[in-house]
Amino acid sequence: DGLVKADMEKLTFYAVSAPEKLDRIGAYLAERLSRDVVRHRYGNVFIAMEALDQLLMACHSQSIKPFVESFLHMVAKLLESGEPKLQVYGTNSVSTQEEGRPFYHKG
Repeated sequence: DGLVKADMEKLTFYAVSAPEKLDRIGAYLAERLSRDVVRHRYGNVFIAMEALDQLLMACHSQSIKPFVESFLHMVAKLLESGEPKLQVYGTNSVSTQEEGRPFYHKG
């Protein structure tokens, strides 16, 4: 089914309005992703990563560092999964953006 646009907009607004909550948001998404990888719920895994990617691009603050740690933990889970689709998705998540540098260093 995919990421619900209205819900993602609300989450993005919340994260931008309260950047101190980014670490909790990231930890929650990482926990869900880990559980969904183990249970082979790959649709949910892709949704979690898409949400994380959108939040990383929307939030440009100093408090993004703990959030990036959750992101990298999630990518590691994907790469360790043994599932080729997830490994490719994890690799693509850390690819460079238009500016020519990894987007997880912005902030």
